[in-house]
Amino acid sequence: MTRPTYVYDLAALAAHAAAVRAALPGRVELLYAVKANPDPGILRTLAATVDGFEAASRGELNHLATVLPGRRPAAFAGPGKTDADLDAALAAEVGRVHVESAAEVGRLAALARAAGRTVDALLRVNLPVATPGASLVMGGRASPFGMDPQEALRLADDPPAGIRIRGVHAHLASGLDAVVAASVARV
Repeated sequence: MTRPTYVYDLAALAAHAAAVRAALPGRVELLYAVKANPDPGILRTLAATVDGFEAASRGELNHLATVLPGRRPAAFAGPGKTDADLDAALAAEVGRVHVESAAEVGRLAALARAAGRTVDALLRVNLPVATPGASLVMGGRASPFGMDPQEALRLADDPPAGIRIRGVHAHLASGLDAVVAASVARV
C-alpha cells in the first residue's frame, strides 16, 4: 500500500520567509494563515520570522496554543463566527478580530464588555472592484464574507463600546488565474 508523504525543507522555508520579511518595509506586518498549512514544524519555523499568525477557527486557535504555547495569535478571521468562536478568540487574547457584519460587531462588543475588555477589530469590507479571471469576487455588497462599504463607514464612525476599529480587511477575489492576475497587477 502506498501512503502519501509530505517532505518539507524547513531550512528553505526559513530562508524564504526571511527574504520576504527583508523585502517588506518595517511598518508592514507579516502574518501566516494557519489554514495554509498547520504542520507544527512549519509553524515553529515561521514563528521566528513572521509577526504573528492568523487563525480562522477555534480548532486553529487550539492548535496554535499547543504548538506555540504562550504565542498569542495576531488575528482571528473567518465567516460565520459563533459566540463560542468569539469567546475563544477573547480567551486566546487574539490581537484583533476581523468582523464580517454589523451584527457580528455587536455580538463581539457585548462579549468584550462582559469580559471587561476592549477588542481591536478590522472591518471586512467587500469593495466594488472587478477582478478579471477570479472564481470568487466579493462585489461591493454584504455577504457572509464581509460588509458593504457604507455599513463599514457607519461602524467606523460610531463603533459600539468594547470595540476599537483598527482598519479594514479587504479580500478582493479568490481563484485568480495566475496569468490574468499578473497582467492586472502590472496595470
